[in-house]
Amino acid sequence: MRVGHPRRAAALALTGAVLGPLTEAACVAGGLWIYAETGGLPYVPPWNFPAWASFPPAIWLIVGAVLGPGWMRGSSSRALALALAGVGAEIAIFVSLGMNPPAALAGGSVLAAAVVLAFRERSTLAMMGAGALLGPLVESLPISAGAWSYSAPADLFGMPGYMILAYAIFGALLGHASGAVGLPVGGGLKGTIHPDQET
Repeated sequence: MRVGHPRRAAALALTGAVLGPLTEAACVAGGLWIYAETGGLPYVPPWNFPAWASFPPAIWLIVGAVLGPGWMRGSSSRALALALAGVGAEIAIFVSLGMNPPAALAGGSVLAAAVVLAFRERSTLAMMGAGALLGPLVESLPISAGAWSYSAPADLFGMPGYMILAYAIFGALLGHASGAVGLPVGGGLKGTIHPDQET
């Protein structure tokens, strides 16, 4: 299974390696969580970059498996702009409301609805599902090992419950942002290989 042209896969990974750590750095600076050790880097440890690099390809493979061939539309600068604006809004909402879980859930729910309405693609909901699945699944083990901790009460797998919603939103935003970057680099929709097609 793969996501198509090697340059596209690299672009997807690069988008994750940039947006993921930048978003985390903003959240750490805002006091949402803190790492036990950052390896001398500000805010996030070195392993944060390859970890986030794997996120967009994983989202694309999951969405392709769920929706099947032909799920992607052409990329656009509008999609990238919307995704980046959404990331900024998500940081603002969860950093400002993170110590008040009900308010964070309410604000996040409004943003999630706005993301769905902004993109108006069935893949958005699938990306949200992939993010909600991958985020907590990947976080649970390092949290239990003490790699980082949240400022708000951790009531689900060592994290605040609203983080599942946060991961769902970020999964959709990162999925669309990486698609806007990766599709043009890989020659558009031509040559895209889905999980149920031969490599």
